[in-house]
Amino acid sequence: MNKYISLFIVAFALVFNSCGEVEETKHIDAANLGVAHIEIEGMMCGEGCGGKIKKELKELDCVASANIEFDAENPVDIAVVEFDKSQCEEQAFVDKIQAIGDGNYHVKSVSIQ
Repeated sequence: MNKYISLFIVAFALVFNSCGEVEETKHIDAANLGVAHIEIEGMMCGEGCGGKIKKELKELDCVASANIEFDAENPVDIAVVEFDKSQCEEQAFVDKIQAIGDGNYHVKSVSIQ
């Protein structure tokens, strides 16, 4: 019986902690806000690959948010990144992505709006 209670407590703690997770958002002045659309080759899935790329991009100080548009049918997927144009150049995104997983991902293009 104690095994079941312990298992329930562990499961409840995991669910409680994951539901309470709040994503930190960095504030960027509207005049400096840029949006980059980054075409990426080499992703196998949206959760693992996409999650890793999103996490790594958000580690850049200039990045406010990052989202991955993954399509298993398309060899090229898109990262949409909101960032501070005064603090970051597009090469920072390319370098960060292509360094993940020993170069498993290739940035095909970057367009900034």
